[in-house]
Amino acid sequence: MSIKLVSSKVEIMPSQFVIENNENIHDIYSFKNEIGAGSFAVVYKAIHKVTQKVRAIKRIMKDRRTKGVEKTLLQEIAILKSIVIFQ
Repeated sequence: MSIKLVSSKVEIMPSQFVIENNENIHDIYSFKNEIGAGSFAVVYKAIHKVTQKVRAIKRIMKDRRTKGVEKTLLQEIAILKSIVIFQ
């Protein structure tokens, strides 16, 4: 596993992100409840069917994408790849 515990911090490593997957996402995850929504995306709680690990999955509504939204998404991805979550 690539999570490092540094004192009271949990560091999420870029290797934890799924970059590309050609399988149907519903074959990999069991989707549970909606945990958040914004103007161009909805976030769901999901459970990986093999590992049983809980994940948050963001579904981006393609019909609401604009150049500004794409820029925001790329910035968000960059932030998430370097994030440190405090417990």
